[in-house]
Amino acid sequence: EDSERLWRRQTLERVAAWLHRHADEEAMPAGSFGHRKPLLRAVERRLAIVDRVLAESIESTRAREVWADAIATVAAHPAYAGLELEPQFGLLPIGVDPRSGLVEFADLLSGDAPVRGTDGKLVVTEATGVVFVLVPPGVDAIGAAEDDPGAHPYERPVTEHQFDAFLISKFELTHAQWLRMYGETPSAHAASGLHPVESVSQKDALEVLGRHRMTLPSEAEWEYACRAGTDTGWSSGPTAASLVGVANLEEGGRWTDGYPDTAPVGSLEPNPWGLHDVHGNVREWLLELTPNAKPYEYDGRNVRVGMTRGGSFRSTAEWCRSAARHWTDERSPHDDVGFRAVRRLEK
Repeated sequence: EDSERLWRRQTLERVAAWLHRHADEEAMPAGSFGHRKPLLRAVERRLAIVDRVLAESIESTRAREVWADAIATVAAHPAYAGLELEPQFGLLPIGVDPRSGLVEFADLLSGDAPVRGTDGKLVVTEATGVVFVLVPPGVDAIGAAEDDPGAHPYERPVTEHQFDAFLISKFELTHAQWLRMYGETPSAHAASGLHPVESVSQKDALEVLGRHRMTLPSEAEWEYACRAGTDTGWSSGPTAASLVGVANLEEGGRWTDGYPDTAPVGSLEPNPWGLHDVHGNVREWLLELTPNAKPYEYDGRNVRVGMTRGGSFRSTAEWCRSAARHWTDERSPHDDVGFRAVRRLEK
C-alpha cells in the first residue's frame, strides 16, 4: 500500500540476492573494515566494526563523559567562537594539546586512540589511528603578497577566505594506517609503520579516505592550517633558518635533519596549531586539481594535473613555503608525495 516502502523492500531483496550470488567472491580491500574476504563475510565484519565503533565513540559511558567535556571545552574556548559541537561517529576526544591549546580527536576506524604522556604530548605508536586537530573558524589571507621578496609568482595573488571549524590530521597519514585502511602499501620509504605513506595517487587517496568519512584538504584549508595564524614565509618564521628542527628537507644538496628520506611522523617540531610536517617530509595531495588547467598529453595519455603542498624531503626551503605550490600528474604515485586527512563536522 505504501509505494516507498514497497520500493525499499524490492531494492533490499535485489541487494540481498546479489550479495548471496557473489558471496564467494573476494571483496575489495577495506582495511580496518577487513582485508580481502568473501564478500558477504566482509560486509558482516564491517557491520560488526560499525557497531563496536559506535559504542566506543558515542554510546559507552566513557565516550559520553569525554564528549561532554570536549563539548564544554569547545564552547568556552575563545578560538572556537562559541562553536556548538556535536558527538561525531568514529571520533573520540583525546583532550587539549598543551602547546597549541586546541582540542584533538582520535579516529577509531583507522586505529587506536593514543594516550598523553605526563608532559601532555601524545604517545603515538604504529597502532595509533588518525589524530585530528579541531581547527578554529576564522578569516585568513591565502597566498603571497606582492611585496614578499621570497615569493614566486605562482604563490600569488592573495585571496581572502572565511573558514568554518574543521578537522585536519595532526600528522601525515602513516604507512601503518594506510595498511589498515586499504590492506596493502605501495610505500618506497616505509622503514617503519610510523613513516608517512607515499607513492599513493590522488585518486586512490580520495577513494580510501572516502570509505572512512574523510577527504583531502582544499588548497585554502591546507594553507590556513599550515599558516596557523602566521603571516611569514613559513609557519616557523620569516627565514629558512627557522625550519631547523621543524622540517625534513634537503638544503644545499645535503640533508641537514638526519633523515635521508622520510622521517617518522611527529619527529620534528609542530606548527603553532600542533600540525607536524606541514613543511617537508612528503608533499601532500590537495582536493582540487590545478585551477583552470586543461588535460595535457604525456606519454600518450591525457593527464590531469593535481596539486600538492608543503614540499618534501627532496625539497629546498623555498619549495616548502606556506604558499608554495607543486603540480603533479594526479593519477601517478610518487615516492615523495603523501597526504593528510580532513573530516568535516557533522551536525
